[in-house]
Amino acid sequence: MDVVCEYCQAKRWKCESPGLCCNGGKVLLTSSPELPDLLHGLVHGEHPQSEHFLNNIRKYNSAFQMTSFGATQVVEGHFMPSFKVQGQVNHLIGSLLPLPTEQHKFLQIYFVRDDEKEAQLRCANVSGLNTPLVHQLQTMLHDCNTYIKDFHYAIDSISEEDKDFHVVIHADKKPSNAHKGRYNKPAVREVKIDIQVHGHRSHDTNVRQTSLVQPSPRHHRNTVLILGVI
Repeated sequence: MDVVCEYCQAKRWKCESPGLCCNGGKVLLTSSPELPDLLHGLVHGEHPQSEHFLNNIRKYNSAFQMTSFGATQVVEGHFMPSFKVQGQVNHLIGSLLPLPTEQHKFLQIYFVRDDEKEAQLRCANVSGLNTPLVHQLQTMLHDCNTYIKDFHYAIDSISEEDKDFHVVIHADKKPSNAHKGRYNKPAVREVKIDIQVHGHRSHDTNVRQTSLVQPSPRHHRNTVLILGVI
């Protein structure tokens, strides 16, 4: 990429459309935030592990990603280097905590509460990582990533006594003044319950569950969950 846009300074290939990045200055792009010191040093060659990090950036992103691509196998060979999928591509996100019989994975690794075990899980899932650098990166993410802080707050706000709970619906008890169709039995298998708290927005938090949730692929936050480091 050797052509620089005169409006937003984005780089592009010489045969790409000039207005591909900002439509000739008509789209005002917000400037990127400053990188944390550790990540800035790794990206700009100012860290002893910069070369190793840049050569293995995909592995580090995989080690720190919060969502799962969902593919179970990648078939290589037959002179076909492309990875082919059929249908819509989605990334899946699980509950904040694993089931008692399962190991932490993806987003759940951020809540192990043990720096050494957290790094061991990442290095066990992805080969070729530098363990001391993994320690540094996960400390940086815990300190700087606002999504991780929000998830931590969601877990910490639930007391030990409230972690196992059930929602019970008594179908035979209906208020006399309620609409007759409000308490009809559901016609589908999936039911959503919104609990409104006065003065705040409603939030849905899955502490433990057996299935994965599919976030919207068009939401900008989805990229942050997929690319954990950069």
